[in-house]
Amino acid sequence: MAHPQITAWLGAYESSFEKGKYLLDTFGRGYKLPFPESILATKSSYSIKKLRVALTAINEKGGDEPEITHKPADDLPRHVHGKTAGYPPHLLAYDRNLGVEFSEMNSLANKKHDLDEGDELKALALQVVRAWKTHRRHWAELDYFAAYGQVMPGTEPESEQSTDLVDQLCQWLSVYPALIDYSRRYQKSKDPAKREEAARRKKKIAEIAAFLKSREHADR
Repeated sequence: MAHPQITAWLGAYESSFEKGKYLLDTFGRGYKLPFPESILATKSSYSIKKLRVALTAINEKGGDEPEITHKPADDLPRHVHGKTAGYPPHLLAYDRNLGVEFSEMNSLANKKHDLDEGDELKALALQVVRAWKTHRRHWAELDYFAAYGQVMPGTEPESEQSTDLVDQLCQWLSVYPALIDYSRRYQKSKDPAKREEAARRKKKIAEIAAFLKSREHADR
């Protein structure tokens, strides 16, 4: 029987590399990797492709579902100012500016003592609130990277989002032939589990085709 967690990871639009390795470690006990384990040490389009191959093989083999326990949020690592080994450039900039941002907020807040009640004081208060929200957002993104080893989804710089899209397309193209082969081979299988998996892969093929078509229209 296929593992629901692995099935969800394989079918996700953007699959977390770290979560994929966690699933491999959880469900792949006893599974011999068909490639050197060192390939999975860092995230790249090639290592993601290899991780996908391994998880697909484990998913097709099936097995008993181990109990997965998730660490409470309070136990997750948090960002430490100045400790930025492996952080992407935009998060390095956030970390460097944390002190400056905090100093600017204090400076703005201290100006309130020189102002009387009125529009000018209200405008200053709104400026302080905006600065605080920006400061907290930067901390949240830094904490997320410290906890999960990846950029918070939806916060990637535009250039990184484009790279992620290319990587995603490369992943899809690499598994596309296997999706077609499996769905054709087992869509009429006597094994209900294989028929179900064939149907899921056929649906994935349709999703890929629809996405490619949407991108074609968007680029015109």
